[in-house]
Amino acid sequence: MRINWRQKYIKLVIGVAIILPLIFTLQATTGTERAEAVGQHKASETVLENAKKAEGKVSGKNLTHEQIVSLTGGFMDTLVQEIDNQNRVKNFNTKSELLNAFKSITTKEVASKYVDFYFIERANGLFIKPTETPPWFNAANSYEKVEESKNTVTVKQHNVTDLYGSYTINFEFTRTGKQWKITDIAY
Repeated sequence: MRINWRQKYIKLVIGVAIILPLIFTLQATTGTERAEAVGQHKASETVLENAKKAEGKVSGKNLTHEQIVSLTGGFMDTLVQEIDNQNRVKNFNTKSELLNAFKSITTKEVASKYVDFYFIERANGLFIKPTETPPWFNAANSYEKVEESKNTVTVKQHNVTDLYGSYTINFEFTRTGKQWKITDIAY
């Protein structure tokens, strides 16, 4: 009996796409304020550590599969934030703070589109709008990579999911010095 790993991976991705919004809306806060503060500090450190790791993985002359996966994954990891039971983001208080976390992954212009859509800034903090994550890059699926110029590469991928159906996503990656960043996302 052959195991079709691709089908299992697709089912896993679909499961995650269904579960993440539930976590956004159902997540409850536990513990004392002190424990919450310690958790926020550790989560902030984790975001920074992940950004530094991603920065190391995204340097180099030619854009590799590992770099594409690191940047697209880092983008989604930064977009999906830990929240309390009121949908208040635990690790950032303003959109500006959150946008700064995207700095090593993408441009402010690209991140702003997503931050403005998914988050609301209020006097008492930053809140996530309970909704689905966007259709995204699937590391297990094939894609087309086109070198537009010496420092710009476009990655085009066709995906099919239960949630979004058939869609095409295009990422533009630009290298500044040795650092690659996502400089455009189009559907």
